[in-house]
Amino acid sequence: MTHVSSLASKLQTAISSSSGAYHSNYTSWVSSWNIQSSRQATFNNTEAITTAFAQESNEYVCTYVLSDPRGPNSYNGAELFGAYTEGAVPIVEISLARAAVRLAAWLNLIFAGKTGF
Repeated sequence: MTHVSSLASKLQTAISSSSGAYHSNYTSWVSSWNIQSSRQATFNNTEAITTAFAQESNEYVCTYVLSDPRGPNSYNGAELFGAYTEGAVPIVEISLARAAVRLAAWLNLIFAGKTGF
């Protein structure tokens, strides 16, 4: 549990601190939604928004997961560790940070009527 709260604190600082790694990007993670302050607008855009999120994640599959020159099956049956796993850490961290900001925006929209971003 301490690893999780440590990671959460690290990501919170990276997002909210003016010198944080994600501070200059986090508003763009929700601004492309083109949502209004009305809940109806949110429900109308849900499919487009989730499709955009899936495409964003799929880019990591294409650029990192399947980047081995031996082809997409090169990892079948292999244990993934070392350099491959270490290289995935920044991808996991930014993905978690994006998800956290987007979840916060959705919850703000549901309960306050605006994203807060």
